[in-house]
Amino acid sequence: KEEENEEEEAKEETKDEEIVVELTDEEKALSYRKMPNPDMTESVLAKSYADFSVPSREDGFDEVTFHWQPEGEATKLLKDWILSKKLTQRVEDLKPGESFKEAWTKWQKSLQEWRKLASDWKDTN
Repeated sequence: KEEENEEEEAKEETKDEEIVVELTDEEKALSYRKMPNPDMTESVLAKSYADFSVPSREDGFDEVTFHWQPEGEATKLLKDWILSKKLTQRVEDLKPGESFKEAWTKWQKSLQEWRKLASDWKDTN
C-alpha cells in the first residue's frame, strides 16, 4: 500500500508542475492574436470599418501611449488593414449614381437594338 501511495503522490506532483509552453516564430511575429469567434459580425464591420482610426489628442484623450508599436507603425497597420478590407468586404448599402443610371439605360437601349437586328437577320435567313 505504501508503494501505491507513493506512486499516486508522484503522479499528483507531476500534474501540479507547470507546463512550459513555447511560441513558434510565426506566433512571436504576431502583435495580435486571431480569435475563433469575431467580436463583431461581418455586416456590422462592413458598415463601420472605414471610420476606424488611431486615437489621438484631437479625440479628447489626455494621453495616448502605444505600447506594442510606435504610433507611425500602428497607423500604417490600421491603414493597410482598412485597405485590405475595402478590397474584400461586401458593400451592402452601395447605391448607383446618376451617371451610372444614364449609362445603364443607354446600354439597355443599345442591347435591345442589337437583339432586334439579330432576330431580324435570323428571320430573313
